[in-house]
Amino acid sequence: MGDVAADRGDAVGLDFYQQALGVARERGMRALEAYCLLGLGRLFHRLGKRDPARDVLTAAATRFDTMSMPAFAAEARKRLGD
Repeated sequence: MGDVAADRGDAVGLDFYQQALGVARERGMRALEAYCLLGLGRLFHRLGKRDPARDVLTAAATRFDTMSMPAFAAEARKRLGD
């Protein structure tokens, strides 16, 4: 749901991503956690919140790297350069 709201640039997506991030962390779902961070980073970027975007995209890239998920890590790094 965060992706759908974020695609519209809607700040409502922030709430969905944060809820999903909390669940992912509680349950130890590292891939989902990293994906939520990537989504948050894209949303923050779209909303013009550069510092939070940088922080969560960096965290997402690091997590994807530790799980050997280079395509997703590259996506996070690409967003850092935007």
